[in-house]
Amino acid sequence: MDIRHLECFKTIVEEGSILKASIKLNMAQPPLSRMMHLLEDELQTTLFIRGRRITLTNTGRLLYEKACSILELTGNTYKEIQNLETKNEITLNIGIVSSSTEFLYNKTIQNFHQQYPFARFNIQEANTYQLMELLNQRIIDLAIVRTPFDDTLFHAKYFKEEPMIVLHKNPMSNDTIIIKDLTKKPLIIYRRFKDLLTTIFKNYSADLNIIAEVDDAKTAILLASTGLGYALVPQSAYQTFSHLDLYSSVLNEKQLITRLGMITRKNENLKKGIQLFIDSIEQ
Repeated sequence: MDIRHLECFKTIVEEGSILKASIKLNMAQPPLSRMMHLLEDELQTTLFIRGRRITLTNTGRLLYEKACSILELTGNTYKEIQNLETKNEITLNIGIVSSSTEFLYNKTIQNFHQQYPFARFNIQEANTYQLMELLNQRIIDLAIVRTPFDDTLFHAKYFKEEPMIVLHKNPMSNDTIIIKDLTKKPLIIYRRFKDLLTTIFKNYSADLNIIAEVDDAKTAILLASTGLGYALVPQSAYQTFSHLDLYSSVLNEKQLITRLGMITRKNENLKKGIQLFIDSIEQ
């Protein structure tokens, strides 16, 4: 199994058939089909069920996920080597959670690029746990994530604390509310906050009514703008979407205070570009 095999397999999955993949790869269909049979023989598994549109098996889905990561890492490595060779370009592989967009777009990148005009940004957006995995896989070198998370495996620097807010198309009774004000209200929440919210609502003898679970602030806010329910998101996350004219109330609950964290791999020398970027943020 080599990079070419993974590229071809990934293309087949994304195109949905060997025929369409062969056209995109500019190669004949029979050799591509033979390559996949040889790959399956090597791995001693069936990767997909052939038909008008291929269907991935469990092992096929696993290989596709790993192939995407390996090819991303390979591409990043090639770019970094070329940039090092030319000595005039910095590539920053960064991951961000959607609730950190205001932090990054508030001239953070713009100011850095003005200082380092040859800087190039490869930005991946995902939830906190996905970004931690990408960091471990070395696909990214720095992640802007949000608490709570286990920081024992990373070097972490934190930013200021902020409360959660509740967003809805209709105003709430007060600008600051408590958990009991949300009893039976249809809530749109972060999936990873579900257990914590369940415990908090139980402690206050309040009825928790979750109408939607999501993985990022952007989705929660957009759903709230449709009138589906009340989105529970970090305060700074709404600044990017303030044009939606939703009503907001600060949720007065200490257990839901959150903050952004900037994490890198532990016990590892940072790449020059990443260190410069961190220095720029801290300044």
